[in-house]
Amino acid sequence: MRLENFKFEPSFTEINFQERHLDLHNFYTFIGIKHNLDSKRAWLLYRKIDEEFVQSKYPKGISFLFKNVSKIHRRNADSYYTPEHLEKDNNCPDLMGFSYEGDAIMDGPTSHQNLNGEFNSLIFTFVTGRSIKVEAETVELVVVENAR
Repeated sequence: MRLENFKFEPSFTEINFQERHLDLHNFYTFIGIKHNLDSKRAWLLYRKIDEEFVQSKYPKGISFLFKNVSKIHRRNADSYYTPEHLEKDNNCPDLMGFSYEGDAIMDGPTSHQNLNGEFNSLIFTFVTGRSIKVEAETVELVVVENAR
């Protein structure tokens, strides 16, 4: 998979976009995923949280736009999460990065780089253990100013 306009940081929680480091784990919450089978596109949508420590320079919303999507894998939250924690934490991003194809490895990224082009998937995990893995050709980061 090729990243069009951003890079993952070695922390697996931040991305470098337009010379800004966006910390998805501390500054954003996951809104949802949209998948259009006809256009082979998928969007993972995030909204900036409303907390004083989050600087105004960060975009209100961002979307990972995947093109030529071949497969999307999902894993549910870990069973030991209590309902009250699950409701609060289910959309809190944890780690993200490159991964191998398929649903065998769904607990975290393998690398923050794709130097040899061996990875065709990106995985996004959440603090609850839930994860989404997208197999696609390319992905770009898009600013979404009206994220809700």
